[in-house]
Amino acid sequence: MPAPATPSAVRPQLFGHHADYETLLTLGEGSYGVVVKARHKSTGRVVAIKRFRDLDSEDKYVRNTALREVRLLKDLLHVNIVELLEVYRHKNKLNLVFEFCDRTLVDNLGMDANQTRLVGWQVL
Repeated sequence: MPAPATPSAVRPQLFGHHADYETLLTLGEGSYGVVVKARHKSTGRVVAIKRFRDLDSEDKYVRNTALREVRLLKDLLHVNIVELLEVYRHKNKLNLVFEFCDRTLVDNLGMDANQTRLVGWQVL
């Protein structure tokens, strides 16, 4: 059974503000939006921010997915799960602020691109 995370003494407020962060670079884009690497201006902490597409778009699936993710992650604290630090809305887009991980699961497994593809196909 996995060990529970050691939560901070006080769980941070989940409401941040766009002006608190400086965007450093784009990490990736997907069907729901974009993920950027950013720095909290007052603390200097490097974070990852998932910026969902426009919440008032006609695609209700994106909005439902974003809200479900917030509901699930806001109380989930575990050493093997990236922690949700803050949530804020900017220009009608929901932004989820996560702790930043500079390595991926593939990096940790030590596999090259070909090995990753082979394992991926086996899993599917």
